[in-house]
Amino acid sequence: MHQLLLSIRHLNHAMNTAAATVLLCSLITTGVTMTAAGEIDLPNPYPRTNPNLLANPTFDGSTSWSYAGKNGTTPMHVADPTGGHTPDGTGYIKFPGNTAQEYAQIKSEMFYMTGHGGALQYDAPYTISWHMKTQNEPVYVSACLHMYDADGNRTFSHGTGQGAVSTTGEWQEVVCVVRVTDPNVVRVQVVVEAPPVITYPQDFYVDDVYFGYGVSLTENPAASRQTFTSGNVTIDELGNWRVFENGQWKDFFPFGLQVNNLRTNYQSLSDQGFNLLLAVQWRYQVERAQNAVNAVYNPTGLRIGLRLARYAVPGDSYWTHARLASVIQDLNGNSGNPDLGETLLCYYWDNENNWSSWNYWFDMIDTVRNNDLDHPIFVLNGYPSVQRIFSKRLSDVCATYTGYASGNMMENGTDRIDLLQYAQKQDTPVSIAQINEVEETIYGMRMRVYYALIHGAKGVTWWGDGFAPGVDMDVTKLAENRAWWSDIPNLRNEIDQMMPLIRQKHWTAWSAACSDPDVFYNTRNLNNQGYMILMNPNGSPTNATFTLDGYAAREVRDYFTGDLVAVVDDGEFTVSLPAHATAVYQLYSNLLDNGGLDDVGSPMDGWIAAGDGTMTRDTTVKYAGEASGKIVNTLTNQNSTFLQFYEPLKSGTQYHFTARIKTENIVKQTPGDGVGGAVIQLYAGGVNLFFPTGLSGTNDWQQVEKTFTTPLAPNSTWYVRLRLWNASGTAWFDDVHFEEVQP
Repeated sequence: MHQLLLSIRHLNHAMNTAAATVLLCSLITTGVTMTAAGEIDLPNPYPRTNPNLLANPTFDGSTSWSYAGKNGTTPMHVADPTGGHTPDGTGYIKFPGNTAQEYAQIKSEMFYMTGHGGALQYDAPYTISWHMKTQNEPVYVSACLHMYDADGNRTFSHGTGQGAVSTTGEWQEVVCVVRVTDPNVVRVQVVVEAPPVITYPQDFYVDDVYFGYGVSLTENPAASRQTFTSGNVTIDELGNWRVFENGQWKDFFPFGLQVNNLRTNYQSLSDQGFNLLLAVQWRYQVERAQNAVNAVYNPTGLRIGLRLARYAVPGDSYWTHARLASVIQDLNGNSGNPDLGETLLCYYWDNENNWSSWNYWFDMIDTVRNNDLDHPIFVLNGYPSVQRIFSKRLSDVCATYTGYASGNMMENGTDRIDLLQYAQKQDTPVSIAQINEVEETIYGMRMRVYYALIHGAKGVTWWGDGFAPGVDMDVTKLAENRAWWSDIPNLRNEIDQMMPLIRQKHWTAWSAACSDPDVFYNTRNLNNQGYMILMNPNGSPTNATFTLDGYAAREVRDYFTGDLVAVVDDGEFTVSLPAHATAVYQLYSNLLDNGGLDDVGSPMDGWIAAGDGTMTRDTTVKYAGEASGKIVNTLTNQNSTFLQFYEPLKSGTQYHFTARIKTENIVKQTPGDGVGGAVIQLYAGGVNLFFPTGLSGTNDWQQVEKTFTTPLAPNSTWYVRLRLWNASGTAWFDDVHFEEVQP
């Protein structure tokens, strides 16, 4: 208990006492010990296997590289056999201290594109990485591709923004991903440079530069992530949010937007399903968000993220840190106005500029924390490789731009959220996926949201609400006027249903491979069962075959409806995905053979037909899949059944059985007979279970289910019967599933 109290570092300031009490009781009841960092067994999903295309990447002398700088900043080779990242006798590159904000860079030899005498591929991901060590912090280093056309003109530099290390005096890997999308580019050059955005009085060092195909890392991710705990908001090591609302804790998935400051209507955003407004600056906006109540989506109104970017600019005479302190105190009820602390979710900082203002940033964050410890500082970091230095003092939770197609610089390809997740010693929870450019189609936002979920996002925010170049607000670009607006309630409803799954780790010990390389997908575990989230981003349908490795499943079912989607055969299953489709599947380990009654046999594979009536495989009337099992009795004294024996169950173990039944004109021999009519008999270790109470008459498809615990010493006979018993009429059975209940 003492450790628990010490670790909750935000319970002592501006604290909601009721919230603190509920939080502590919840933690004690569940046996959870909250600490400043949560262990996370995050693997490296991108081990490096492709060759390094660079000549002399370890700097064995100064060959194959050129060096450039200004006013004494030119990098130089250091022939130190033991001081480099790898003490292999080759040396490293020293970038001299720079107090004048001059550029300094090293350049590789040229690489030529496919069709121009080389092998580099267009629109393909290439990793640039290097190890660096600094003597002072922060030092930002970036890498890019200088691109040239056939006339030798430099057409573009695909840059990566800044990269930094978390600790001085220690070699750390910086990783970025670049692409060549312009067909006019014929050759490129790798450049590693210290951009002129900040001074660094002491030398820093670069070693072991890599340039190769694909996304890859050599270093493992951080073993733990920081957590945030207060009386209003908690964030775990995976980036999952919880909020204190109406006296209780509630799981929260931030689904929001950077709202236009000229917007006067927040209610439509709340009614549509958004729950968060970022970049809010004024108290009246917070009040407006609080009043935007929707009984289903937002019963206490919208949450907001207070904008910090304006306070991060040194010399601004209006947006001062004193003003920030006053705003914080006002929102939290310390200035005589009503307390809006429950509407406030976080302090939101998009750190795009002022990279030389490190100490001023420290002062801004100290201002926040000196006045409010109940709400986290959320940093949108467009440069994933600098987040690890922000985690030291400047942020509690982070996000980055996320896209699945090349084009937009900040959302180019599939890489930024992964680099943020898996960067060496990056120990801030990676939570929210930022989306800027959304295709103006009904499915545009759906594609972006599901891509983010597949890559482990615990929230999604969108920029673009009425924003357009040269104007304060373009009404045509407000969220309500976007092509995907009508799909927002569907997405919100799906997110709410998926919440238990979303909050799990986005990696598993088992894996899946897909026959269609364009399909995005991810595996999850929940309560010891396997799941998959997937999307088809293309404008044409696809039949995708998945091969499971390390997970034994027999059926694939729709997560939202429970319907049978596919049968797993020898570790493989095939699904049909329409154009721009998304799906969530649950993988079942059915104890029964041919539970969908689809496979042809006598009359169906795995099932024995016995009795007086007619038992067939019906391909015209079915609940799901290709067929159902049909029984027709012409007389009320007839008994017919589909029978299957199964392997002995574990003793003293809970199991769950479900099936679908449809009936037509069933008349029982004895009205009121509970085991007559259409009924399922489950013989489990000496116990006879009949359910439901025998159906009669005409009924559309309905689900029947039974959960039971086996005897401690069961016998060896186990079977299931799908029966039409002592009754005339027709019964169909389908979608039969039997499995152990996972703890």
